[in-house]
Amino acid sequence: PLTARVYVNRVWRQFFGIGLSKMMDDLGSQGEWPTHPELLDWLAAEFMKPQFQAQGAHPWDMKHIVEKCRSAGNDRVFVTERGASFGYNNLVVDMRSLAIMRKFAPVVFDATHSVQLPSASGDGDHAVSGGQPEFIPVLSRAAVAAGVDGVFMEVHDNPAEAKSDGANALHSTKLRGVLKELLAVQRAVGEAHVTP
Repeated sequence: PLTARVYVNRVWRQFFGIGLSKMMDDLGSQGEWPTHPELLDWLAAEFMKPQFQAQGAHPWDMKHIVEKCRSAGNDRVFVTERGASFGYNNLVVDMRSLAIMRKFAPVVFDATHSVQLPSASGDGDHAVSGGQPEFIPVLSRAAVAAGVDGVFMEVHDNPAEAKSDGANALHSTKLRGVLKELLAVQRAVGEAHVTP
């Protein structure tokens, strides 16, 4: 499937700096042939499996993905938590997943996508994702307290004008305060010698 091949090629580029194909959008018969076509096809097929069709895979399923990456010679693997679909247009973060996944890989908490409301609004023909960025600080604090190795946040000077994900982006004026809180939580947990 072309869409899956394009997506995994882009993910590969994010991790390794260059895609399996240098062409990011045209991997069909017109585009440049991938350097490792069998690997690209396998990754695309794995991506199309049911556990990847919903927002977020189960944390214990991620162990097998990490093992496959490491068996291919990549020891620089981390996983991310960004919420799982629950109910209508709502993502829910299960903080237990952070501790489960930390057993086999470093975990980065995706604070902004965790507050996204997929297809929450629109005109009936076009769905538009919404967001609840006011929950970025509280979910980030909880994730840091749970022992994550990093926090990802999309930050923008004017989220309403952002080209992508503006509805769930953190306004840049709030970043310093959020980071101070996260460092304070990290210090407090470290001083208490709590192991997640």
